[in-house]
Amino acid sequence: MQVTITGSNFINGTVFALSRNDLIISGTGIVVDTPGRITGTVLIPQKYHEGLWDLTITNPDGQYATKASAFLGGEPYTPFNLQISPSWGIQGTEREVTLRGMSFLEGDHVTLQKGEKTISAKNVTIQSETRINCIILIPESSDTGSWDVVVTNRYGKSDIIRDGFTIYSKTSLLLAGIEPDNGEQGQFIAATITGNNLVNGSLVSLTNGKKSIQSESASLVSPGGMKALFHIPADAMPDKYDLVITFPSGQRLEKPGAFRVFYNNTPVITSIVPDRAPAGAEDIKVTVFGRNFGNGEYLNLNLTYNATDDMITIPILSAVSYQGTRITGYLSIPNGTLPRWYDLDITRDAGRGRSSSKEEAFRVL
Repeated sequence: MQVTITGSNFINGTVFALSRNDLIISGTGIVVDTPGRITGTVLIPQKYHEGLWDLTITNPDGQYATKASAFLGGEPYTPFNLQISPSWGIQGTEREVTLRGMSFLEGDHVTLQKGEKTISAKNVTIQSETRINCIILIPESSDTGSWDVVVTNRYGKSDIIRDGFTIYSKTSLLLAGIEPDNGEQGQFIAATITGNNLVNGSLVSLTNGKKSIQSESASLVSPGGMKALFHIPADAMPDKYDLVITFPSGQRLEKPGAFRVFYNNTPVITSIVPDRAPAGAEDIKVTVFGRNFGNGEYLNLNLTYNATDDMITIPILSAVSYQGTRITGYLSIPNGTLPRWYDLDITRDAGRGRSSSKEEAFRVL
């Protein structure tokens, strides 16, 4: 297949290649027509025909540039499984949005459609095959209500989110959501609340219909946003919570299911049994008591002492959790280990999860 590549600063001797995973196909018959145009031929083996390829241009002096997903071999796929966030905007404003889905390509167009009316997105950036960033400029005169979201690739194939984006008037009273939209028991959260025509002095809360979590503070940043500080009680029921704003006038706005409370996954150490042993002891079975340990989960468990010139670490091997409240493992203490109190450190998910420590939990005799 003969191809034409456009760009800048091409010189005689410039070469190009297509690459995908570990396969590289070099261009042949390359001609640098101008500093901004190259022609050449690529031959893609039939078994590798379909899919996206990266393009790399290399000058004789070693300088190179790469453009990801620049070439599509085979039949182009249709974009699908679209999602958009945020999914609303206000007349006369710009809205930065992110689309997620599958099979996005360079050159994709993003539009909002309502009947015969169309709003085209600008600054469309294909971050990857699964993500697009763009800006939607919403005209003052645009119709309010639901609009379809359409992604169309350069081959004319498209996918659509019916009623996927809502345009509101500038006078609309709106509670859109909260970010972050989840938290754990006992956690302090500084949240951003978005909407339109929000009012200073409003009360903000989360409720699941049985219990409410009131914000400790709430302040208006702009008519479109508020800052609120929440402390989720340690005994809060893990559940979806509605976001509620009560204006000074008594008017309420609700966003159902806007926030989710999860169990606290940070381990808490209460004690270790036994809590002492002499240097040189081998294969001592120890049990750590506490909570939030998981069940049947492997954990990193260590005795540590931060000495002046070095960190001393004694691992507890084969540490496994049971029903969230205890961990068993086996401890061997090398001969010559410094006799003193050691801290007990724990990290969930085999060293990749949450961590905690209990000072002077175990004594080497």
